[in-house]
Amino acid sequence: MNLLSLRSRSERGSEIREIAPQRLVRMKPHPLIIDIREEREYLLGHIEGAVHISRNLLEGKVLQIAPELTIPIVIYCAAGTTCTSAAEALLRLGYHNIFSLQGGLQNWLEAGGLVAYATDYDHMFRGAAIYLDKILRGSKAADLPVQQPTKFELVINLKTAKALRLDVPDRLLALADEVIE
Repeated sequence: MNLLSLRSRSERGSEIREIAPQRLVRMKPHPLIIDIREEREYLLGHIEGAVHISRNLLEGKVLQIAPELTIPIVIYCAAGTTCTSAAEALLRLGYHNIFSLQGGLQNWLEAGGLVAYATDYDHMFRGAAIYLDKILRGSKAADLPVQQPTKFELVINLKTAKALRLDVPDRLLALADEVIE
């Protein structure tokens, strides 16, 4: 009995492919787009037409909205870092046509999206380093408190706003962590 398969996903007929934002816009038939970020991040801004299923609920809910295993599905997160595990989960469920949005919502914005508001992952990784330091110094991981993201990043694309003839208030621009001009 062979318990370990050394064949690549592409040899098995399914693989996770990245898709650039420009290609996603032109994709026909239009795929199901799933935002796997936390609900509060989704509510603050998402790709138009995207369905929200947070990463921790994906396996339990995706079959309800996509019962056909051959439907093209594009998943995205804030910066493209957590999409791999979600895409692998979809492959395990039997889906065959899975794409990960290259660079996540941040790349979508830079390619012409209007606004993004997402977790500041650099800040989270620094916090993870602090936790690792505590564990290496003898603290038990189970004794450390679970922390939610506390720092978020607001990015506004003025180039897109101008193309859409939208006026972005100066007050909002002042709050932005990054403004793409």
